[in-house]
Amino acid sequence: MKTVVSISQGSSEFDYETETEFLGQNFRIVRLGADGDLERAESLLESVRDQADAIGLSMVHDHYQVGKERLRHPDTERLEACVPDKPVTTGAGLRGILQEWAIRHTQSELSHFFDNARVLFLNGQAGYRIAKAVSEHTENLMFADPFIDLGVPRLLTSLGQLETYTSLTAPLLFRPAAVATLTNLRRSLCTGLVRGWSKAH
Repeated sequence: MKTVVSISQGSSEFDYETETEFLGQNFRIVRLGADGDLERAESLLESVRDQADAIGLSMVHDHYQVGKERLRHPDTERLEACVPDKPVTTGAGLRGILQEWAIRHTQSELSHFFDNARVLFLNGQAGYRIAKAVSEHTENLMFADPFIDLGVPRLLTSLGQLETYTSLTAPLLFRPAAVATLTNLRRSLCTGLVRGWSKAH
């Protein structure tokens, strides 16, 4: 029986273990939550290393390919390095294929749904593959990466602009110290927005 373990940055409250069959093969599926603690996730990976045949990482940042830039998130790399001898995935590869297929299927089945559509990507780097598929049907693409990353109130309006922005900022934004700083800034921004909305209502 093969054992597949999912290590999630989500709550350990939802941990489970089950057995199932897929394509004639029996599998044991184990889900373990790290409660948002990166060091605890590392410990969990070490604890399941010997018993797992494959490991999935959940609620972590994917690695992105944007144009010629390959963006590797340091926290995800850190977790992957814990089990160099086992297959470890965030599911990004399969998800990218399915999402691209979904765009093409929707365009075909819903009478040219994306023709001249106006499409906003909150994270163009994460959605680059989808954006390329959508760009075959419309030029009206907008990317909020400068605002989400840096708080700059500006949208990028083409794949070319997104690729240039990524090539300029990736060497800085994907350093471990920068990732931690930006995470704290985003949390502060979200907290401020929520407080402002609460006062207004």
